[in-house]
Amino acid sequence: MNNNNFQQNFRIVHKIGEGAFSTVYLAEREEGRGKVAIKKITRTTASGRIANELKILMSLQGMKNIIEIIDIYREGKEICIAFPYIEMTDFKEMIIKSTISDIKYYMFELLTAIQGVHSQNIIHRDIKPSNFLYNLETKTGCLIDFGLSQRIEKKEGGEDAKEESAKRRMFFFSSHICGQNKPVMSKAPGYIVRDTRPVMTASRSGTRGFKAPEVLFRVESQSTAIDIWSAGVILLSLLCRKYPFFTSKDDINTLVEIGSIFGDEEMRKAAKFYKRVWKSNIEACMHPAVSFQKIVEIANKKDVQFPSSVFDLLEKMLKLNSSERITADEALRHKFFSD
Repeated sequence: MNNNNFQQNFRIVHKIGEGAFSTVYLAEREEGRGKVAIKKITRTTASGRIANELKILMSLQGMKNIIEIIDIYREGKEICIAFPYIEMTDFKEMIIKSTISDIKYYMFELLTAIQGVHSQNIIHRDIKPSNFLYNLETKTGCLIDFGLSQRIEKKEGGEDAKEESAKRRMFFFSSHICGQNKPVMSKAPGYIVRDTRPVMTASRSGTRGFKAPEVLFRVESQSTAIDIWSAGVILLSLLCRKYPFFTSKDDINTLVEIGSIFGDEEMRKAAKFYKRVWKSNIEACMHPAVSFQKIVEIANKKDVQFPSSVFDLLEKMLKLNSSERITADEALRHKFFSD
């Protein structure tokens, strides 16, 4: 960590972003050496969280499409991290303008970044458009913000994982929901009637609308597959030209939104896999799963000329069952990117 005076090296221009734990500024290097982005991590942030973010970032340096650290400074009780300043295309502009070719480049760049993260047994935990700085003209992207990232033990699917899951069979997640008939992709209807069971403790970190089913079901043992789901939601948004795609303000109603796509039977199967219980009497979920091609056509209000391979990739990324979800490695080799 550089203990030199931060002010001697950079001049703050203006604020460009703010999160729960940090603020990001555009700054200029002294002596005209270009622009940088300065992330100031707030004083109230737990020291362990700061250390975890820095440790993970350092372990990913040199990986393709991962943000580079220029320098790290301490300013009083604040930690300042200097990154390259990246000119990005606003995602809302991407939603309006992107062709299928643009979508292909975007997703390949994003999945390349995710593959690098996962190769180090790290879950990013907050994959979303604002954390992937993509330039539509240069067709390059960069994954940022590892504040929620987590390193995992490579035991998923092994005997230890199975035993641990079985021990949690006593926990249930049941959403008893009443509502009126609503179309697929409508705003999540209904309300909680009753759920008196003890609250379960599991990581629910991430951004609303991009959380995987296992996060919403509060499953304790979560894997890199949660990042693939989030990337799949981004792909769905691009194809439907709808952002955000899932708009509910809480986890339960987001599950209902997901249920309006996959249908009640598939939601029950997924809940059973996660040792949870899904109960819903809402009509918007009482139907077989709707194909993603149909959803995209409904959203675009017309037949779409997208290749079938993109819908196949989307289906594999948005599997309710995390063990069936495609990996970043597999996704990068998918036919969609070679068509």
